[in-house]
Amino acid sequence: MAPGDEHIKVGDFGVISDGVFARMGNIASDFGVATTSTTSPGTTVDFKSDRVRVLRIVAGAEVTSFADDAIDAKLKIEFERSRSF
Repeated sequence: MAPGDEHIKVGDFGVISDGVFARMGNIASDFGVATTSTTSPGTTVDFKSDRVRVLRIVAGAEVTSFADDAIDAKLKIEFERSRSF
């Protein structure tokens, strides 16, 4: 089964391993907890992000890599397209 092929229902619980949700049960059927759901307007998410820029910053300057030592550093990721991640 490919990621995203699972039929997930309101109230399902489980674990996520390697980015894949493994359903362990459902609070309604397993514990008698009532659930409700509502619809919302749809949206689109682009699962392929183009034009992504990753900046590594140490002491205010951009660097090509981080040192193995403990340093005060920042990783900044910029997305040029909306609705992508």
